Amino acid sequence: MPGLNPNLAFRKEILDREHPILESILGAVDVGIMLTDLKHNTLVVNDSFGQLFGIPMVEAIRNNPQTVRGLVQKRIIDFGAWQANLEQVYDDPTSVQEDLLFLQEPHQVLERKTIPILGDDHVPIARLWTFADITKRYHRVQIDSLLQSLSVKFDPNPRKVYDHIVQALAEFYNSTCILSILEGERMKFQSIASAIVDVSNETGNELRQSFCQFCLENDGPIIIQNALENSVYAAMMPVQLGITRYAGVPLRSSDGTVFGTLCVLDHHKTKILGDDDLRLLSLMGMRISGELMRESHLSRLEQDLAHAQKQMIQNEKLAVAGTLSASIAHDIRNIVSAITVDLDGDYESAVDRLDRARVHMERFNVLALRLLSYAKPKEISTQKIELSDAMHKVAELLHRHLQISKVDLVVDFAPDFPEIEADPSRIEHLLMNLCLNALQAVKSGGIIKVIGRAEDDQAIIEVSDTGKGMPAEQVQNAFKPFQSSRPDGFGLGLYSCQQIVNESGGTIAVSSSDHGTTFTIRFPLP
Repeated sequence: MPGLNPNLAFRKEILDREHPILESILGAVDVGIMLTDLKHNTLVVNDSFGQLFGIPMVEAIRNNPQTVRGLVQKRIIDFGAWQANLEQVYDDPTSVQEDLLFLQEPHQVLERKTIPILGDDHVPIARLWTFADITKRYHRVQIDSLLQSLSVKFDPNPRKVYDHIVQALAEFYNSTCILSILEGERMKFQSIASAIVDVSNETGNELRQSFCQFCLENDGPIIIQNALENSVYAAMMPVQLGITRYAGVPLRSSDGTVFGTLCVLDHHKTKILGDDDLRLLSLMGMRISGELMRESHLSRLEQDLAHAQKQMIQNEKLAVAGTLSASIAHDIRNIVSAITVDLDGDYESAVDRLDRARVHMERFNVLALRLLSYAKPKEISTQKIELSDAMHKVAELLHRHLQISKVDLVVDFAPDFPEIEADPSRIEHLLMNLCLNALQAVKSGGIIKVIGRAEDDQAIIEVSDTGKGMPAEQVQNAFKPFQSSRPDGFGLGLYSCQQIVNESGGTIAVSSSDHGTTFTIRFPLP
């Protein structure tokens, strides 16, 4: 119309009113404007409205409401919810509303407001709609919120931190996010996540087929908004897979060396990426670089620690083997010397000398039984056994030792003492070790007691002696390996006792005083 602002369109009946005032007001604003009557017929729109919704502004004027809705349908993400909201607004002429409207192709976020226009009698006569494009501002707020969330993320394991960041970026952009490490001419995917495709089997790609090469060549952040618009980018392998948008930043070590990239890539070419996105990726790239360096440092520490532990274990094994060998050699030498003396003696008959030699051979049997208790067999064969029978076998083997040491062994099992489920040989090893420990603790004239009794659903054995007792620290460490109170000991006897008891589901405890020591074993009944 002559004299009208070319950025405005009016319905004819508006021209008969104060259109110069309307023209001045509506032409001065940079937001989308739509003025409708109470039946949603468009009275006035400006050019900003047409640009936002992708329709010529005159089409909004000359068509009825349903046609106009059809024209903007492709821009509305949730068209059904949008229509329902319009009906609700127009059902109440006095309603006021302010919300966000999300558009697609291209992606935009609008701040939408609507108020009623009142006549002289304060009765609604029309409705005004305004649409302000706040896409950048909204996106910046979302980015700042994500940055705040990720900035407080911490885990002792660095991988969990950078995996979390990569996953969060993939979800934020509804995209694929990749943390890549440069290895020669290949980009290794250190971490990858995607909200749009399955990337579980992806491990890396060739640098020359990756958009990341341009990020590394640029030695700084880069955005490829639409790879189809550039012949060099369009020839890349990702484009053949439908990937047309890319944003990446280089990763640098503490000395400034570039060693990889952090990027997002997808097909959302109409969603514009900008400086705020590069700021987000750059900050996350610096955080990830720090986590990768922390991971490398921890890995070196773990390797050094593992090596040191391995060396300590090896040294401990050698020390234990040496102590064990010396101890066994000492016992064997004593037994052989005694056998030699008895066989060479001419003060007894040959039969007597042979009987004494048999006693010494029984000492070899005790020694062998002691050695076997230190090793856990590969397979344990359990069965119901009488603990009293096992104890009497041990007492027979220890008979000569007790005589030489002038120590009494008292075995007292209750008549109704129950059977337990265990490996017979392992139980004999257990009782032998406990009795040998007691024998070494008591002086000549001392007593060792082995008492068996039943209590509730347990079979209880107590092995006590009249020795000098154990200090508190020794009691506390009694069942730990390599803890011995004797200079020639190697600290595996009580440790093996605990292992044997545990195999049968039982428990073993120790108490001690100046008057002696007591080991209490509790076996569950089958």
